[in-house]
Amino acid sequence: MRVHQSVPLPAKFAHYRPVVLHLGVVWEPGVVSLRSHADAWLAAWNAHNLDAVMACYAQDVDFVASTVTRRWGRPDGRLEGKAELRQHFELGLELAPNLTFTEESFLTAPAGYAIPYRRENGNRVLDVVEVDHVGLAKRVRAFYQDAQQ
Repeated sequence: MRVHQSVPLPAKFAHYRPVVLHLGVVWEPGVVSLRSHADAWLAAWNAHNLDAVMACYAQDVDFVASTVTRRWGRPDGRLEGKAELRQHFELGLELAPNLTFTEESFLTAPAGYAIPYRRENGNRVLDVVEVDHVGLAKRVRAFYQDAQQ
């Protein structure tokens, strides 16, 4: 069963019409479905479509993962902004040419969600995502069961 959670947009965005984003996901005017965000994100990763993946993130995204520590030598595991995140994800796709994410469940909060999933290599991952006022991921924390390149 899928639970749909919506985040109301500020009134100044009320005039926006429905827009079909990447991979056929429709975002409604006035609300952003957290489920739609997660579906678009999963579909983009499974299609290895980096532009579509990046469309899910805010310009000033704050991302923390142990993969950042391993790939870039940053002890705090933090990346700031889309440019750094794109480099990280590009390398991730190079390191895992057969990458797939299989969702295990979907958990919601007022302004975000957590999505446990399994990678193609069997590693279990939990991404905790907070979205901004327009429904883009602004703060993400990724937790891995096993060490991941």
